[in-house]
Amino acid sequence: MPPRLLWEGLKRIPRLIGAAFRLFTDHLAKPLAILFRDWVFRPLRNFVRNYLWHLLIQQLLFGMVLTPIGAFLLSYFLRPIQRAIEEWLWRRVLKPGIPWVFRNIVKPIAEAIVWTITTTWKWLVVVPVSALWRYALRPGGRWLLTAVIEPLVTWLIIWPAKQVWRWILRPLLVVIVAIVVFGWRVATTVVAFTVVAPCRWLHRAVLRPLAAAIARAWHALADPVRRVYQRVIMPWRTRISEVWTTLFG
Repeated sequence: MPPRLLWEGLKRIPRLIGAAFRLFTDHLAKPLAILFRDWVFRPLRNFVRNYLWHLLIQQLLFGMVLTPIGAFLLSYFLRPIQRAIEEWLWRRVLKPGIPWVFRNIVKPIAEAIVWTITTTWKWLVVVPVSALWRYALRPGGRWLLTAVIEPLVTWLIIWPAKQVWRWILRPLLVVIVAIVVFGWRVATTVVAFTVVAPCRWLHRAVLRPLAAAIARAWHALADPVRRVYQRVIMPWRTRISEVWTTLFG
């Protein structure tokens, strides 16, 4: 056999092995793996997950084993321990400790904070403001009031107001009062001469004599009229009413 032919045969052996391996994997191993996955692994996984986990582990283990054990431990072990710890903690630690903490820690800290705040407020606010008011604002305010404000008010308001009152308002008020008084006197005089005197003369010369004459005439005619009414009119009135009653019912 020639060496070259031998070499070519040796070179094709790996290819044959690879082709045989691919043929094995593609046509035998892979279908077997898919068959195992679809018909063995997945049903077993679904069975374990859906049946064994829910039924055996959750219902049986938790419902029949762990839950009663947990309830038993909680009722007869953990709750008494919790109750004892709470009662001991409250009776031995918290109940006597809270007043002590408040009396020895909280109260001194609060008093220190209040003292610090009051002292700080006093020395940073009250004392500077008091000193500023005593030594700067009050003397400055007095000087400003006496040296600036009072002269300004005097010369800008009071003195012009006095001059206006002295030279304008008071003379004008006197003139107005005089005009009112003179007008009142003139009006009373005119009314006296035009109304009161004619009315007095009319009352004295006309109305009073006319009223007296009317009164005398009334007194003179009262008795005859009363006699005529009593002796003539009343009897005739009575007779007429009797006749009317007799005729017409």
